[in-house]
Amino acid sequence: MGVDCYGLSPRNPKNLEKPTIDWDTKPSEEERQKFWEAQEEYEKHVPGHYFRNNWWYWRPMWGYACGLGKQHGIITQKIEEWGNENSGKKVNGKTAKKWGELILWDISEGNPRDYEEEYMQQYKLAQEHNNNIDKALEILRELVQAETGNPDIVPNDYPEEHAKSWQELWNKRNHQGSYPFSEENLKEFAQFMINSGGFSIC
Repeated sequence: MGVDCYGLSPRNPKNLEKPTIDWDTKPSEEERQKFWEAQEEYEKHVPGHYFRNNWWYWRPMWGYACGLGKQHGIITQKIEEWGNENSGKKVNGKTAKKWGELILWDISEGNPRDYEEEYMQQYKLAQEHNNNIDKALEILRELVQAETGNPDIVPNDYPEEHAKSWQELWNKRNHQGSYPFSEENLKEFAQFMINSGGFSIC
């Protein structure tokens, strides 16, 4: 699961033809490999065609990009909300270009690099915290298995007392430990926006 962004009118200076493949014909491994290589080459030369992140990378990157965009009056809160919907909402070409250029300027100022350093320190601390929570959850699981005699029991079926303990432990997890931030990812998104001619968020 994640977010797919599709350029509405991507810049294609070499007029490259987008690779296609008919999956219904059950193409061979060689044909599939040839298609993926051609697709990769196309996307390298047409960076505004497509951008994708899983949710874990998307949320911190999108949050940073939107914070910057709103601060400079380029986007609105409404556009920021689109990034959590997978609803196909469209950011127009003018906004996308200005927004992407703003992000590249911010990168040149060193701000995302500093942000990444600080953010990832907290990310690692959160991961360590979550590892300890996971160990406690595993101990609880083994206890419930021993008491119930069910090696396949899931938290939803735990006896009430243990289910409550499981929920209390789970609520202590720091979810920042699941969402890394990368300046390079932000830069790729900015370059996509500049070359996209506007984009949809799906």
